[in-house]
Amino acid sequence: AEAAALERLRRALLSRRRGARDEDAIHERLVACAAELRAGLEIIDEWTLDASGFAALSGGLEKTYARGRAAMQAAYERPTPEGFHDWRKRVKYTDYHLRLLAPVWPPVIGGMEDQFGLLADLLGAEHDLSVLRDQIAAETPDGLSERDGPALLALIDRRRTELRGLAHPLASRVYAEKPAAFVRRMSRIWAAWGAERIILDSIPEHASAAGA
Repeated sequence: AEAAALERLRRALLSRRRGARDEDAIHERLVACAAELRAGLEIIDEWTLDASGFAALSGGLEKTYARGRAAMQAAYERPTPEGFHDWRKRVKYTDYHLRLLAPVWPPVIGGMEDQFGLLADLLGAEHDLSVLRDQIAAETPDGLSERDGPALLALIDRRRTELRGLAHPLASRVYAEKPAAFVRRMSRIWAAWGAERIILDSIPEHASAAGA
């Protein structure tokens, strides 16, 4: 019964998408977006930083990590769609920071970035289902039977609970450290990477291999 209801929902959503699609409007938006991106590229060379090295990243890294950690606690203490969506955005911010830092130690920091990305994906799926639930609850799509609506809402609620459950142990691991301790560890890794680069750059064989 659930499989049949899901298939009818899929067909209804595909039909709605076809009806809502305006190719000309989409093209205009893409053209405008491309123009904004080109304009942004032209001014990047004019950007200035108040600090260099890890100091240029540490403040933002600690802030986004701390806010994500607090949002995690708030989301599970008072579960709401808005709370989990806000937390997902903050997870993504730390994911982007770690993406910048990943080349410093790819197996470790790159692995951490992968875990934050996985957490963001779980929370993103939860949010997508939350939006879908609101749409079905507000107006049952054409093509669904009277029984489909309640059955689908129950199915969505069950899956959202599963996703939140899957996210919790992963979040507990990636947010295990306090913000200041997390940034100190990243700082030490950065310093070790810098020292390694100095040593490697001083070895002629390494420099020749790098040039090749």
